[in-house]
Amino acid sequence: CAGEHRDADVDALAAHAREVLPGVDLLVNSPGVVVNRLLADAEPADWDLVMGVNFDGVVRCCRAFLPQLRATGGHIVNNASIAALVVQDVPGLGLYTASKYALLAYSRTLANEEGHHGVRVSLVTAGRVATALAANSERYAGARWVPRGPQPASGEAMSAEQAGELIVRGLTPYRFLIFTHPERRDQVAAAHRELLAEIDGQVAL
Repeated sequence: CAGEHRDADVDALAAHAREVLPGVDLLVNSPGVVVNRLLADAEPADWDLVMGVNFDGVVRCCRAFLPQLRATGGHIVNNASIAALVVQDVPGLGLYTASKYALLAYSRTLANEEGHHGVRVSLVTAGRVATALAANSERYAGARWVPRGPQPASGEAMSAEQAGELIVRGLTPYRFLIFTHPERRDQVAAAHRELLAEIDGQVAL
């Protein structure tokens, strides 16, 4: 099946790294594809594409490289975007958000499990960064990626180089969560206060 072919490709990459490098001590997974469809309109193929790239791709790479990372006491960096922390009211962004939320849970669990083997795991929750996300999405998803409805105010995008520098700083001292856009902290806090308010309202009953 297609999944088995992708596994073989990733395994081949890991084997090549083992042959040409003295040891792999850093694995960076930065997947990104968007299919802008409302969840009610999303077809299985839409879910397969978005989850296959944004979530399954990370899982496959981590699985393939973990033996080498355990040997070196290495570090895994997964790029999830701020969508892993905040559900934004943007029509059509639900598939992307779901894939990034899944990556948050996966990375946190992986950090707990692999910490016993000396492997650290970090999750990057970046805001708007100048990347090839739009071009990649158009390439793989065609017309399905085009944003629909009003978009949030975005401002100027951070350069990939700036984001990279912030990520490197987040490696030492070790942080699980690498947050590149501190100006969006209040947005994250507000989202989680809403959840806590829901819990408090039920506890008080």
